[in-house]
Amino acid sequence: MLSSLRPFVVAAGAVFSLSICACVFSGTAHAASGSSSADTVPVRVAPLPPQAVAAKVMIPGPLRSFLRMAGISQEAPHDDVLPLLSRNSYLLGYGENTQTEYLRLLNRYLHQARELQILAGKTGTITVATCNDAGTLLGVLGYRLREGCGTKDLVLETTNATRAFLTIDSGFPLTDLEESLQKGVPFNYPYPATWVPVLFNESDWLSLSADRRGGFQSLVDVIVNDQQIARLYWAMARSDSETSAALQRSPGLKRLLPWAPTLDFYGSQICIRNGRIVLPGGASAEPMWKELVGAGADSPGDFVTHLIAKDNGWLAAYFDALSRVGPAQQSHLVQTPRLKHLYEAFRAADPDSSATRGVFRKAPDLLVLFTRVEWEPDGQMHVPGGLDVWKQVIRQKSDSKVTRDWSKRIRDLQSSEQLLEAMAAYSRVETDCGPLQIYLMLSELDSGRTPQTRLSAETVRLLASRYSQLSNWYLTFTEFPELSDQAIARFITISESIDKISNQALRGNSLGAFQANVGMWQILARQGEIANAQLDSSWKSMIEPFAKISSSGQLLDASRTSIGALTLAATGKAGASQDELVELLAGPPQDSPDGRGFPG
Repeated sequence: MLSSLRPFVVAAGAVFSLSICACVFSGTAHAASGSSSADTVPVRVAPLPPQAVAAKVMIPGPLRSFLRMAGISQEAPHDDVLPLLSRNSYLLGYGENTQTEYLRLLNRYLHQARELQILAGKTGTITVATCNDAGTLLGVLGYRLREGCGTKDLVLETTNATRAFLTIDSGFPLTDLEESLQKGVPFNYPYPATWVPVLFNESDWLSLSADRRGGFQSLVDVIVNDQQIARLYWAMARSDSETSAALQRSPGLKRLLPWAPTLDFYGSQICIRNGRIVLPGGASAEPMWKELVGAGADSPGDFVTHLIAKDNGWLAAYFDALSRVGPAQQSHLVQTPRLKHLYEAFRAADPDSSATRGVFRKAPDLLVLFTRVEWEPDGQMHVPGGLDVWKQVIRQKSDSKVTRDWSKRIRDLQSSEQLLEAMAAYSRVETDCGPLQIYLMLSELDSGRTPQTRLSAETVRLLASRYSQLSNWYLTFTEFPELSDQAIARFITISESIDKISNQALRGNSLGAFQANVGMWQILARQGEIANAQLDSSWKSMIEPFAKISSSGQLLDASRTSIGALTLAATGKAGASQDELVELLAGPPQDSPDGRGFPG
């Protein structure tokens, strides 16, 4: 039942923006922001390299209809059309190695659009002068005249359901055509071809298709029908101009094609400047990266080839995570031999699995770990509560083989460096309540506290042992670091006592009242209506009445006493009417016209 507890108002947590489109070189590191391949938020695509700006490919028919059928926003710039088509093609177009209905419909639309393009001719306009001229157009559209020309009630009917569906779905003005035929007036519909920019040249991509015996004459057809090339196009389009141009020269598209999934997931942070790879950690980390990758930063083509091909993509995932963190974190993480040892721990967790299997990036918690790990003045990782506590945490029962194996490997935990390596390995485990998640949460709790008020070993041990049941409430302790160890421990004790109430109805009512009062305390604390100096004492006074509940009468008294403690801390007097409590929760009085809601 404790897992059902949810804070009345939750406000905390870190937000990480993951880059997909730009690398910025500044000093010894580069960082950017964006999303992974399976994100559904709007996607930004890197500008096309200068040498590719003039290169364009033709899409048959109006762009509006094509974007509709391809599932691309009508507001997408021309430069983004082919990259977004590539993304949709490889991501949405295949299931169990067969094309989905999405791609089948898109292929049929392209075929129909080319037929209509022929009817439009050099003028780019489909013209039907009289009813007798409509037969060919109607056949392409999947319709015919029910009674033929010259009849009083001229109507269209379906002859080919597939074509008719495409006609309607692509937005062809069928109603306008029917009305023109009924009135005996000419029908004119602009149907121009659309030219959109292409990355590099169309011939570069067609040659890849020829090597794979695709036999397609248009890049659009290649993207729609070749999943691997579509994924490579999407990956290359997300790199910045200088990097993508350098990768085209060396190692070249042909050598990159087999590793398109790795480049898609973990290649957006690869950055080439002046013929060199920009490395996480800068020049001082170059010898260690050369040892890990097997090629130097001064040979970008070889470096990238080795990086994306090694260890089933895990080295590329490691490089990507390090590239995304800030220079200060990088300076700690790339130290010798820490950089190598962390990767060995990360890779060894499950070396035979693939880092590109599925539609989501693997081990996203590695980036969270690298971003949020705290450091002591001597350069060692901060360990909440000390190493002795974590010897117990990592020995907790787990269904994960990786967790069990590492628990055995570091049974005799001697240093924070060993713990950091274990956390890198735990990032490979897909779970919400493993040792890494506990470490990240407790580190976050400690990060807002002074060295003198950091969590004690006993509190860390208690929070870790109750993480799976109460972790949703820990964000409250992060938001209000003024809460002492005693306040946190008392909250956990009282929560457990409520959960042990045998009467189901009473237990549910107690949980609801407890949750509501905690939520009101959070609101008043956020609004500054409870002074910082009183946060700890008011918290204790607010939760203490719920310590022993055995009847409905006791619950009613406890709720009243708890609310009285809240109003006492916020207003100086115990107790308040319902209207006074609502006004209190609405916030402190506002003096400015904007705050009062009146015009100035």
